[in-house]
Amino acid sequence: MLDDEKFMGEAIAEAERGRAAGELPYGSVLVDEVGQIIGRSFDTVAGDGDPTCHAEFKVARQTYLARGASLAGYTMYSNVEPCAMCFGSAWYTGVSRVVYGLSMFELIQVQPESMEEVLGPCRELNATLARQVEIVSGVLHDECLALWCRAGAV
Repeated sequence: MLDDEKFMGEAIAEAERGRAAGELPYGSVLVDEVGQIIGRSFDTVAGDGDPTCHAEFKVARQTYLARGASLAGYTMYSNVEPCAMCFGSAWYTGVSRVVYGLSMFELIQVQPESMEEVLGPCRELNATLARQVEIVSGVLHDECLALWCRAGAV
């Protein structure tokens, strides 16, 4: 069994790296079935001028291309619930679990200007798919929320 809190801490660290680079604090790590981090990323939307450069999308794409095979058995950690594009990237690459700390609706409450994605909660999207992804929410919730509540989050 993976240590969800440990790996969520790594996703939060990626979000902090993003904030330090002038991006919104979104971070993600991808962990294989034996607990090794095989990919990590933070949003680079502002720096790359590309609205698809979300942390989760980047880590799924980079890892899938590097491995050349399905990411079945792998877990994606994200400090904020993945948007529809990012959840789709996890699903299409074969990720088995998605773990996040703060829901997109909670983020809207504290930083409405930070949430410009197409809203489609993971559980609702997941319910429409042929292959279900295990979804775990609320891991290190308070730490993920604090990341967005700090002065200068946006």
